Amino acid sequence: MSRVTELETALAELFRKGTEVGYTETEIDDFLENIDYHALLQVVWNNAETVYAYRADGKHTFSMDYRSTELFKQRATLLYEDVGDSYIGTVLAARSMELWLLENMGFAVVAKFSVNAGEGEYVTEYRVYKGSDWTDSEISLDLEDLVAELAAMCEPYYEHNQPVYEL
Repeated sequence: MSRVTELETALAELFRKGTEVGYTETEIDDFLENIDYHALLQVVWNNAETVYAYRADGKHTFSMDYRSTELFKQRATLLYEDVGDSYIGTVLAARSMELWLLENMGFAVVAKFSVNAGEGEYVTEYRVYKGSDWTDSEISLDLEDLVAELAAMCEPYYEHNQPVYEL
């Protein structure tokens, strides 16, 4: 099976779960028709990163950057973030739910708590794996928004602003 087919199958399974939360098969078929799987695979591969349970990053010369253990033991690409509670002041603190696509074409739902001080001068993020089934988690996944996010992710590929990967 090709990587493009694996991605298409994985996304179809993810979207089909939408019938459990009120989406119709027709809506889901329409969503899936509007995805450019070849371009998306290129972007997913280009954007894949190691995800850590905890990380801290600072922009100052002597700030201490830190990485804890890997959350997934494989690279992943963030597909969707559902920002929930947040506080905006001198410091931005937010709790959100994220949907990650793993290199093995599985999915991970993650709870994230982040603190951003000084408009990005120092950022910390703590993540907890919540499972692979988005319908059985706290994430509020809007499939129409997800399709729009996936399309937006493909822009660098269409504009030839990223490498092309032989997959």
